[in-house]
Amino acid sequence: MSPILLLFGGAIGLLALASAVAESYARLLAYKDEYEVARLYADGRFAARLDRTFESGYRPTYLLAPPLMGEKKRRFGTWMGGAYRLLAKLKFLRGTPLDPFGYLGERKQERW
Repeated sequence: MSPILLLFGGAIGLLALASAVAESYARLLAYKDEYEVARLYADGRFAARLDRTFESGYRPTYLLAPPLMGEKKRRFGTWMGGAYRLLAKLKFLRGTPLDPFGYLGERKQERW
């Protein structure tokens, strides 16, 4: 029997491993628009991980290429944390005529 099968309890363990890999891969590939990215940054887990990783007094910066500002990446300061929290709350605008990102070429193409 292969070492992998022994390690994961035979065929059942291999099935569980395959399922976990598939679920993780699907999450990785899942579509993330501006509202979803904002939700991920604003939910607190990202900030907690930064706090565990760096000593106190660090100042995070974000390197972003906002679609409304061209393709060149720009550096944004700590105020982006608040902007992400606000944007995460505005996800109800997604797909409506009031969605500012819905008028971008990329979003129009995604809808067709």
